[in-house]
Amino acid sequence: MAAILRQQGNACRELGSPLYADLLAQAAGDLLSDGPVAGVLDGYLTQPVSSVLPLRMLGAAHALALTGQAPELAAFYPSAGGTADPGAGGERAWAALRRTLREHCSSIREWLPRPPQTNEVGRGAALVGGLRHIMAEASLPILLVEVGASAGLNLRADYFHVPGPSGHHADASSPVMLAGGWEGTAPPEGRIEVAARTGGDLDPIDPTTPAGALTLTAYVWPDQQARLERLRGAIILAQSVPADLRREPADLVLSVFATGASAAARLKAEAPRRRTVVLCTDVSVHRLWVAEGTDLFLVTSPAAAASVRRFLPRAAVAVVPPPVRAPFYAAPSQEEARQALGVPLGEPCVLVIDSGWGFGPLVESVSALAAAGVHVLAVAGRQRAVERRLRELARVNRRVTPFGFTDRVPELMAASDVVVALPGATTCSEVRVVGRQLLLLDLMPGHGRDNLLHELELGGAHVCRADPAGVTASALALLDGAPRPAPRSGSVPRWEPAYAAALERVGLDVHPESLAPGPTGPGEVAQAAAAD
Repeated sequence: MAAILRQQGNACRELGSPLYADLLAQAAGDLLSDGPVAGVLDGYLTQPVSSVLPLRMLGAAHALALTGQAPELAAFYPSAGGTADPGAGGERAWAALRRTLREHCSSIREWLPRPPQTNEVGRGAALVGGLRHIMAEASLPILLVEVGASAGLNLRADYFHVPGPSGHHADASSPVMLAGGWEGTAPPEGRIEVAARTGGDLDPIDPTTPAGALTLTAYVWPDQQARLERLRGAIILAQSVPADLRREPADLVLSVFATGASAAARLKAEAPRRRTVVLCTDVSVHRLWVAEGTDLFLVTSPAAAASVRRFLPRAAVAVVPPPVRAPFYAAPSQEEARQALGVPLGEPCVLVIDSGWGFGPLVESVSALAAAGVHVLAVAGRQRAVERRLRELARVNRRVTPFGFTDRVPELMAASDVVVALPGATTCSEVRVVGRQLLLLDLMPGHGRDNLLHELELGGAHVCRADPAGVTASALALLDGAPRPAPRSGSVPRWEPAYAAALERVGLDVHPESLAPGPTGPGEVAQAAAAD
């Protein structure tokens, strides 16, 4: 435990709390010498690092300082109005904390069974930006639901003031100001309309009560004034903006990454009633995805189902279509998309997407396609260097339209005749929903090659060499037979009903009743859910 105290102290120093760093270093030595720390932590000395027991102890002492029960300690805590010099290595502040631990041992031990909850308000800047994007796309009231909400302070994020050169949000009179919360391009302008605010947590805290406000404040480190100001402002805001906060665990943990799959399986052991579901869109499921304790595996092919059962022969597996975002089902016609992008309706157009894996000759391939008379919509994603090169190319060749990271992909796919991409299941499914031909790069070995072969078996996909000449030759061959304008797609079923049917198998009713009728019939849903 002494090592854990020192480790937590090092973390506090790195995260901007030199006061706690010094106090925890002193506490480690006190524990080894059988001082007051040993009495406070008696019975908890075998707790793992993940219990953050040092912060539980310090949070309890902080609460005493905040409520006037430990005035000597409060003198060193800026959060309690203290301005005293803690001394070299925190020696003077440690003397006060040591006395507090000795005199209030029993009340401090009452805090040890419960984990710290800080409900960091600074995260609200990202949430506000995301909500602004949602409002710009959907223009509908938002039902804001937070899992693991703690005190639900971020359920009021639409009232937080975000100032700065990258755009601003809400009025400067808001009690919560998130200075520097945004960098780069500002999110779309617009008011966020929240229709309801609901949060669930295993042990929620009511920030509108004195006890709840004290608990939240006590777990913020006393020398971090900016965090304290944000928290106190959010507590004031909670008094006037109600939210429905419920004591409830998550019903479902859905893992879409291999590391999350193993973590979810461990959570299952702690909470057996919680459902754990893994979604993997690879055609060959790696061992890292498969762990005991998973209630259901969602895969996108019978081959993937079989690969899961290599490792867990009795695993529950459902074959479902890959999930596709709603804008792809509502993509515009080719004529509408081309008019918006300035691409002539009767001329060939190819969309080239770098999906983040760094398709090396992307710029050279785009240049070769444009030189062959093809209009090229080129998406660099988050590859900033590639985006700069594409924009330089566009200045000398007007057949190239460059993009960085963009939310216009449904429109770009609709405008194109052919989409050139890596064989990722998500991108390939989006292209099929929009109704365009796929030209897949034979670039990735291992599971990438497996996915490529699977996409070719599904149809509507072709393969090319991953070099400028190979991409251009294969694209031109496909363009020769491409109809213009391309027909609207309407033959691809919605994916949600199959997922709802699959989740019924683990006792979850998530039927998407609000979906408009689509081409998926009841028989197709049952077949998708039962194909295991």
